[in-house]
Amino acid sequence: MPPAESLILLSDIYGISINEILAGKRVEMDELKEVADENMTKVLGELEGDYKKFEKRMIVILIINAILAISIITLMPLKNAKDVAIFVMVLAMAFLSNVVNMVAVGAKKESLGK
Repeated sequence: MPPAESLILLSDIYGISINEILAGKRVEMDELKEVADENMTKVLGELEGDYKKFEKRMIVILIINAILAISIITLMPLKNAKDVAIFVMVLAMAFLSNVVNMVAVGAKKESLGK
């Protein structure tokens, strides 16, 4: 799907509606509602697909982050105060980055009205 700005520009240049551009053909007035409905369905389907890709990427980031944090924690000896401080910072970093990822997923979901 081209950016909205491009669609508006093409519409102005060629003197046709955005629905006609998306449909790939001239649209008569009696067909306008059907074509607009088809275009909306197509756009909403693409948005849904984009959201699912975004959500999968965020889940992968969460998993990788958790694996890295667990690896660092299990491999790190806690012999002195410096090691304990690093341990706490790793836990805090993992927690904060996971919270940020979950907030991003929630914000995206909310923006799509889910």
